[in-house]
Amino acid sequence: MKTRIINLLFVLGIFLFLLASFTRTVFFPMEINEYENRKAQQLSPVCMQDYLDSTFQDSMEKSLTDQAYFAQNMKEAYNTVVSGYMRKVVSAAARINNDKYIKIGNHYLYGQDHLLSMKQNFDIIKPKLDARIREYNALFKKHLEQAFYLYYIETDMDNRFDTGASNDVYSYLSDKIALSDTHMDEFSVESFEEYDRYFYKTDHHWNADGSYKAYGEVVRMLLSEDEPLLKPIETVSLSGYYGYFSGSKTMDTVTARFGEPFYAHRFAFLPMSVYGNDMRSTGYGNQELFLDGVSEKPLSYANFYGDDWGAVTIDTYQPEKETLLIIGESYDNAILRLLSTHFDRVISIDLRYFETYIGKKFSIEDCLEKYDIDKVMLIGCVDYFTRDEFSLEQ
Repeated sequence: MKTRIINLLFVLGIFLFLLASFTRTVFFPMEINEYENRKAQQLSPVCMQDYLDSTFQDSMEKSLTDQAYFAQNMKEAYNTVVSGYMRKVVSAAARINNDKYIKIGNHYLYGQDHLLSMKQNFDIIKPKLDARIREYNALFKKHLEQAFYLYYIETDMDNRFDTGASNDVYSYLSDKIALSDTHMDEFSVESFEEYDRYFYKTDHHWNADGSYKAYGEVVRMLLSEDEPLLKPIETVSLSGYYGYFSGSKTMDTVTARFGEPFYAHRFAFLPMSVYGNDMRSTGYGNQELFLDGVSEKPLSYANFYGDDWGAVTIDTYQPEKETLLIIGESYDNAILRLLSTHFDRVISIDLRYFETYIGKKFSIEDCLEKYDIDKVMLIGCVDYFTRDEFSLEQ
């Protein structure tokens, strides 16, 4: 009798867990998958065609995987156990062969502690680059009254550090894009030592020094060499408060135990009003809370610098200055508040999420007219210039 009651309670517990997870998925879905630092999968609207071709069923499965209670905790626990063993094995090999790429999950360990992505094949991405070049040149020709700029971010996807091979995508773009040399620049990486200095070891983004270097280069391109930059007040290590930082490249099962110290610069930002996805926000990112050691959120690039919203608008109430439109990706999250120092208004658009959050497709024509844009900057790494989701013609 006692065993039957225990079994009944066990089954009832599973049923209630599944019911609660289903209810959350359908009616109260979370927007962000904090563990994987991305937008959480949400259930698609129900329609007969999607049901018949199994699109709805696939959406339900993916949504439950993200939205179910404790799903992220269980994934993190599993990844931690497996990657703990793999890190010991691979790190031992890396110490002996620190000048070779050692495969681990979807990445490569290099220089003992850097998780790298493989260099992309230029011949494969060239057609995509050519299509984007044609798109941009047509855009520039159509809007001669606006000043357009391009900033290319060179990363590990452009370089093979053990052989010194480089795709040199920026040279290809700058030769064919119809902008003057003064309206184009790149964040260049000429060696592994330079990459190590400016990028995280476990994440694809710039570290604090890298983002500050990019900020300076962008300001000089958009304004002038003499434009004064906002200087850091201090540099703070956050590892004492929040432990080691594990970035986007640690989402694989075998890399989950990799981590690194996280440091950031503190700035005296101007007073500003922030709108995210057309709604008033208390701010963008949580830099001050993390630097003061009082943030209740886990340490991640998005939590610190700001999420990948479809649209971010920052007003600093300096009417004598210009309005800047940025169309980019997550790299610019780290420099939005810095750039706002130099403009009356900064608007940042992420084409991956604009329609999801705003409810309509992005129209650059409407944006230029509505906000009286003075300057437009296109900014991103090789993915930004080759992936369809970043096309303005989607």
